[in-house]
Amino acid sequence: MLWEALEFRFLSRAVRHMNSSSSIRLQTGDALIAVDVQNDFLPGGSLAAPEGDAVVPVLNRYLAAFAARALPVFATRDWHPPNHCSFKAQGGLATDYCVLNTVRDALAEGFEVLLLADAIRAVDLKAGDGARAQGEMQKLGARPIRYEDLAP
Repeated sequence: MLWEALEFRFLSRAVRHMNSSSSIRLQTGDALIAVDVQNDFLPGGSLAAPEGDAVVPVLNRYLAAFAARALPVFATRDWHPPNHCSFKAQGGLATDYCVLNTVRDALAEGFEVLLLADAIRAVDLKAGDGARAQGEMQKLGARPIRYEDLAP
C-alpha cells in the first residue's frame, strides 16, 4: 500500500483563551494536529513542496510547546491504493484536499481551528492553489497564527 499526502498543514484545534497581550495560551483541551507530514513533500519527494523542509524546525517548536504542557499531538496520513487518482501518474491531485476537509470537519464539530501559518507549504499544482485553500479555510472560520503568537 502506498501513502502520500496533499500538502503540509499543521493546525491546532480546541477552545482558545487569549491573555492580556493577545497571545494564545495553550491549555487543557488543546491539541495539535499535524496533517499529512510525509517525506513525499520534502525536496526530492514525489510531491515535493517548495521549501517543504523549512516547516520541520517550525513544527519542532510547536511540538515542544505542546509537549511542555503535556498536551496531545495527533498526526494523520493518507493511504491510497497504487492506482488511486490522487497520484500524478493518474492525472495529478487535489491540492489542499486533506487539510481543507480536516478544517471543515473540525469546524463542523464545533472546534476552533488555528492554522499554523508558519508551518505550511503548498504543492501548488496550479499556481495559487495553496493561497486559495488558505483563504477558503479562513473564510470558513480558521484563524491563521504564527509560533510567536503563543504565550510563553
